[in-house]
Amino acid sequence: MKKVFILSLALPLIFLTACSNNKDNSQNTQAMDNFAECLTENGVKMYGTATCPHCAAQKAEFGSSFEKINYIECSTNPQKCIDAGITGVPTWEFSDGTKIQGEQKLSSLGEKA
Repeated sequence: MKKVFILSLALPLIFLTACSNNKDNSQNTQAMDNFAECLTENGVKMYGTATCPHCAAQKAEFGSSFEKINYIECSTNPQKCIDAGITGVPTWEFSDGTKIQGEQKLSSLGEKA
């Protein structure tokens, strides 16, 4: 519950700092790092492939913070994706076992996590 509260406070900060004209992006990067870490700590996984344009767009939204996302590359780990029941990418899987396909808004990911 504490992580959900922290996440609800972090999301507005992410979007406010992303929209500002502040030349120092370190705050934005730190907020996005925290968001990505929070998703991973809450059991969120993204399944994708290197050749998927929607996966690339989703990764780009996170920028360098994407390295903190629990990401499964289906082209190099096909059995993991088969075992997880992945039928299309990108697919986000949550700790409760639910999955959503397609590019997702960051706010939607935060709410669901």
